[in-house]
Amino acid sequence: MERLLKILLVHNRYGAYSGEEAAVDRLEATLRRHGHEVRRYERDSATLRSRASVVRAFFSSLYSPRARRDIGRLLETYRPDIVHVHNLYPLISPAILPLIREQGTPLVMTVHNFRLICPTGLFYSHGEVCERCSGGREYWCALRNCAGSRGKSLAYALRNGWARLRGYYAKTVDRFICLTAFQCQRLDDGSGRFVVLRNSAEDVEGDADAVDRLGDYVGFVGRLTQEKGVEILAGVCRRLPDIPFVFAGVHDEKTARLFDGMENVTLLGHQPAEILPDFYRRARLMVLPSLCYEGSPLALMEAMQQARPVVCSAVGGLSEIVDDGVTGLLASAGDVEDFSRRVAQLWADPALCRRLGEAGRDKARQAYSDRAHYQGLMRIYADARQRAGDA
Repeated sequence: MERLLKILLVHNRYGAYSGEEAAVDRLEATLRRHGHEVRRYERDSATLRSRASVVRAFFSSLYSPRARRDIGRLLETYRPDIVHVHNLYPLISPAILPLIREQGTPLVMTVHNFRLICPTGLFYSHGEVCERCSGGREYWCALRNCAGSRGKSLAYALRNGWARLRGYYAKTVDRFICLTAFQCQRLDDGSGRFVVLRNSAEDVEGDADAVDRLGDYVGFVGRLTQEKGVEILAGVCRRLPDIPFVFAGVHDEKTARLFDGMENVTLLGHQPAEILPDFYRRARLMVLPSLCYEGSPLALMEAMQQARPVVCSAVGGLSEIVDDGVTGLLASAGDVEDFSRRVAQLWADPALCRRLGEAGRDKARQAYSDRAHYQGLMRIYADARQRAGDA
C-alpha cells in the first residue's frame, strides 16, 4: 500500500488569478483525493496596494523574516514529509529554502516559468525573445528595463542576483519540476535534479459529443497581453472579418482599442474556471499566438480535453503539447499571415477540425490525465526523499 504523506505547499499568489494558481489548486485537490494530508502556506500579492507596501515587498523578496518564522513554525508543528514550493516572490522569498534544508525536509519546487534565470520569468523583452540574463547576467533586466518600470526592473534583477549568489536554489532544492522538456533543457544546471512532469487537465470533463458538434467561434483563453500575442490576434481578426472570435481573459483599455471597429470580435474579460468547459465546447477551434516561451498553458490542455483543435505558435515547449497536423496546427510566432491562413484552414474544414480535435482529446486523456500526473509526482517525491536522506 502506498504511504500517505503530509505535504506542505508554499505559494505566493499573484495579484490576479492565473494559470499558475489554477495548477496549484489542482495539485492540492489531486493530493487530497488520493488521501494525502495537505497544508498550504500562502501570501498574496493582491495585498500590495500602496507604494510603501511595494517597497517593503522588495526587501521581503530578498529576505522575509515573517516567512522564515512562519515556515519554521510549520516545520516544527506540522512536520511535513515533503515541502512543495511554487512561486516565492515577492512576499515569501527563497530565503526560506535553507531553513527547510537545515531541517532535513525533502524539498521539491515546480518552476512554472523561467524565473530561476530570467528576472521577469518570460525570456521576453521589448517584443522579442531574450535570454541575455542567462548565465548570471541579471543586470540586463535593469539595463533594458524589461519590466517596463526602471524601479521594478532593478528590483527584479537584484532579487534574482541575490538568490543566485546566496545559492538559495542551487544548494537546497532536491527536485525541480519542469513543465516541458524545452523548459527543462533551458534551466537544467547539470545536477540531475531537473525533471519533466506535465500539468494535469483531468478535472475538465470531456463531452462525449464534442467531436461531432462544431462550435460557433474561434476562442482564446488567457491574458490579452503583448507576450501572449494580442497584436497578432488583432491582425488575424482584421484579416478574417467573416469569422467570429471570442476572447476570455483579462485585458485593459489599451488592449481593447486594438479591436475597435471589429464587429467579429467579442471581449468577455476574465471568466470563472467553472464556465470555461462550456466556452471550449462552444468554440470550433482555439488559438494561442504567444510570442514568449510559455510554460505549459492550461488553456491548451483544457481545449484538447474538450476535443477542440488549437492553432498555436511554434515557440518554446508549445510544440510538445500541440502536434502539428495531428492535434492542431502550428504557426510561426509573430507571423499574422501564417496564423490567419491556419485559422481559416481549420474554420473551413469541419472534417479536419473533428479529426484533430479527437486526436487532441485522446492525447489529453493519456498524457495530461490526473492518473499520469499523480504517478509521476509520487516518483518525484520518492526521489526527493531519497536525495534528502542521502544529503
